[in-house]
Amino acid sequence: MTPLVWLTRDPLPAVFLVTWMRLLGGAPGAHFAYRTDVLRWDARHGRHAAAVLVEDGGRTGGLVLRETREGWACGWPWRWCAMYSGWAGSGPVDLEADDAARLFEAARAVAGPRRLRAFFPHPPPRGVPGYPAGATIMWSVVHDDGELLRSMGDSKRRMVKRARAAGYVVREATSPHDFRAFAAVHDAAHRRRAGAAPRPAPPADPAPGEGWREWELPWMWLLIAERNGVVASGAGDSIGPGWSVEGRTAASDPEARREGAFALLCLEEARAARDRGFRWINHGGDTYFKREVSGRLGTRVPIWCWLSGGGGWRAANVFEASWRGARARLAARRRGTGSRGSAS
Repeated sequence: MTPLVWLTRDPLPAVFLVTWMRLLGGAPGAHFAYRTDVLRWDARHGRHAAAVLVEDGGRTGGLVLRETREGWACGWPWRWCAMYSGWAGSGPVDLEADDAARLFEAARAVAGPRRLRAFFPHPPPRGVPGYPAGATIMWSVVHDDGELLRSMGDSKRRMVKRARAAGYVVREATSPHDFRAFAAVHDAAHRRRAGAAPRPAPPADPAPGEGWREWELPWMWLLIAERNGVVASGAGDSIGPGWSVEGRTAASDPEARREGAFALLCLEEARAARDRGFRWINHGGDTYFKREVSGRLGTRVPIWCWLSGGGGWRAANVFEASWRGARARLAARRRGTGSRGSAS
């Protein structure tokens, strides 16, 4: 099983592109981070990666490795980035544990002695150091409007009702005015967070796709909630060829949050994603708010980090897996005593 690799520092070979696009067309979980236009865009901005193809017993698999200071990383603690074509299940996890192990071996072959962090929705097999890295909420949106609303937690349904009564409406952001208005809401929310460092003032007219114009990129999607024509809340996602919308960022002004505008925005996001043909929204993390807004249609997916690397990384990986695992077990015990954390 020799992987075929495209390093995004280099031109994209035509034969690789044909096979990669065929893989994306047959893998339901192919999200935005597999898109070749995303990988090329990141490479132009100095964020380099390796796209890896694996032919395995008549099946095609693939993963994306991002270059890091340590070596390579595959996925994030809230989003995996490895897949096989032909998966026919109905749940939100499109990768079997055995397939994750096969793709991990392909990643190790590419990484060589450099450190590798691979995030999968399965614990590592015996002999591979790793630890619980995070979790995400996958929200099933293939339901009618009434079921989407009824499935939300009681407090979130009340928020939706309150926001509608207060006059908030949700729509897709389509103009530079919309993008700039959301950027102002987002930057103000950033400044309100404790300890947040001031951000440099953005250019008044950035280049296409840069700064507040990122929502012009073909894989970016922004919904906003406004009242009397004033943008007060927004949720930004990324879209790919597969079945999931991937949550990227969100922000609200304090009054809009108190009046339930963001809960209304989440509901409308689910309706809009469904109407565009998507089946899931990956909330990009696990918080009380995300669990409540998804309600009984949300599935919590734990994600583990698998570690590899030669030389001195072997001992470092064992040590890190041990202490991070101990921290995760302590956090789980605290959750079991009733501490639920704060709403997001």
